Amino acid sequence: MPIFYEEQKFLSEKNGELIYRKYWNGKWSVKVPEGEYYSGNYLESMWFFALGSHKAPNPSSRLASNGINILILGSGAGCAVYASLKLWPQAQITALDYDPIILDIGKKHYGDFAGRYIQFVTGNAESYIELCKKQYDLVVVDLFLGNRPAPILKNEKFLRKLRKTATDNGVIIANLSTQFGGDDEHVFNSWYKTFPESMPVRYKGNKLAVAKVNNIPDDYYNIFQSKDYAESLKTRGLIVIGQPKSYLFIQPLAFGLGVVTAMHTDFGPSVEEIKRASRLKHGLIIWSTWKRTFVNKPWRRNLLPPLHQKGNGFSVVDENYKKKWSETARRDLKKAINSPARVYDVTKEEFIDALNKSILSKSLKNIFSQMLERLSGATIEFWAAKDGGKPLGGLAVMNYGNISAHLVAFMTENGRSSHVGTLLIDYWNKYALKNNIKYLNFGHIRQQGEPRAWQGYSDFKRKFIEREITIPNQYFRLF
Repeated sequence: MPIFYEEQKFLSEKNGELIYRKYWNGKWSVKVPEGEYYSGNYLESMWFFALGSHKAPNPSSRLASNGINILILGSGAGCAVYASLKLWPQAQITALDYDPIILDIGKKHYGDFAGRYIQFVTGNAESYIELCKKQYDLVVVDLFLGNRPAPILKNEKFLRKLRKTATDNGVIIANLSTQFGGDDEHVFNSWYKTFPESMPVRYKGNKLAVAKVNNIPDDYYNIFQSKDYAESLKTRGLIVIGQPKSYLFIQPLAFGLGVVTAMHTDFGPSVEEIKRASRLKHGLIIWSTWKRTFVNKPWRRNLLPPLHQKGNGFSVVDENYKKKWSETARRDLKKAINSPARVYDVTKEEFIDALNKSILSKSLKNIFSQMLERLSGATIEFWAAKDGGKPLGGLAVMNYGNISAHLVAFMTENGRSSHVGTLLIDYWNKYALKNNIKYLNFGHIRQQGEPRAWQGYSDFKRKFIEREITIPNQYFRLF
């Protein structure tokens, strides 16, 4: 036996001969006959990178706590289990593999993960998912036959059922190809069809996909895709085609050229439909997806600063809305309630008059005033916080479908030292409860790379939002 490592061989009915090696410096590996690493330091590092780099950034997420439920399909000798426990020591883990021999190797190597809550299951991933009634905060998928991804990853029926095992805002991370086995186009196509919100991630020779599942409810969409907002853009000379959730905005230029924007929609713009509706011959289409994060050619990713907002935040309306707020927001509300400030329904004219007395810049006042005029046909509520008749701040929200969207907010000089912003958000929640509104759309939330001037108000909104949406990619194509 070589002096630099300890070697053991195991005969598995499922994988053939498994070779376990543990080196003098603590490194180790488990290899199958094709030469693929089924476990070892490389996979420990890969899963620690993939899981650690893609935890949900929202502190209110269950992924930010230790007591999360994790399902690992294809656990091998436990590398993903080990990485998960390093990140979430109190996690409850179900680790499944179809090969009992490799499970036993992992238990011996890791000392059976003593003192941890782990349920090891020997079985078939398809059968397990078929019968699974439980939901998990995190699902790890590492299903391979030798060097190649398991054929089940091409089965869209299996993938749809796999999707249902994730909680709302849960995360599914899948290892889809290795350097030894190469890419399987059918696996990637099936995966991205079922998990359109997936982000591709590369770790050395491996390609993975990370999907935050059900982060955006099917009946929640942004204000840009509402009928009233789309109609308002016609007053600016834009041609609008489509319907709610799939609107396209066309700006004709000259000589049959034009620019088309598709803001926060997953419906791919049709060149034929654009030409038919606008008589454009050629142009540029800019598309920011909503749930989708990956679009195939002829679309190309826009590497320039995006024209569309990259972030959005919302909350689900219910009686316990204050429990979703940050502790700071709850304290601020108590102070605001004990102050003489009160919130009143006001007319649009009264709102704009108070807006013009605010501390906002002149350009922003003009932009907001013009937007409110353009949206004159929409359902908008105008509220002002006052103290003895003096305006302290204001909030205008626009309703569409079962959603109420944050439209315009401001504060006056007299309101600087108060907490009227929190008082107005509280009023908005109470209004939504009375009017059976399901979602509060807090509008734009600053993301990395966007102007720092937006950070302060984004931080204020984050005190109240339940879920944050990040729209990382924007695409374009010429026609």
